[in-house]
Amino acid sequence: MREVPLEKNPNITAAELLALHEGAWRWAFSILRDRSRTDDVMQTVYEQILCGAARFSGRSSLKTWLYGVVRNTAHASLRRKNRRLQLVSVLAADAAAGAAVDHAGGSGREGRYKRLGEILRALPQRQREVLELSIYRDFSLQECAAVMGIGLGAVRTHYHRGKQKLRELLGADDGTG
Repeated sequence: MREVPLEKNPNITAAELLALHEGAWRWAFSILRDRSRTDDVMQTVYEQILCGAARFSGRSSLKTWLYGVVRNTAHASLRRKNRRLQLVSVLAADAAAGAAVDHAGGSGREGRYKRLGEILRALPQRQREVLELSIYRDFSLQECAAVMGIGLGAVRTHYHRGKQKLRELLGADDGTG
């Protein structure tokens, strides 16, 4: 059976969106850190896509475009509620989302996830975003730039400074820094 493109977004099919949903939801969750708000934001994202308010033109990959729409919608949600933006690593999000599923993980693993999340939250916002997208979401730096709406040079700067700061924080955490 041939997939039918969306009426208001003819470059996208429902199957393509469905294939990207879990990763996009986790990306939104890593920004919002709240399941209910994440669900609300994802509903808004899909409404924008279905009604054509967010249109995919094909200038980037669908994944890059969708993550950008999710990011912008999540940030708009945070601004509307006048809340300080807080991002967390995918590992911390995975630990929170998977805690109910993985009871065998033990407190040691959960403690490491929690500590890594704390260390990553110590990074400036843009550095956290670039590291999360590039390392945990397997985005290229060019794709990170498209998702974040900033230049490639700025992404490279945030990436390198973020890695350097992360090394410093991890070294201090281990008692070697």
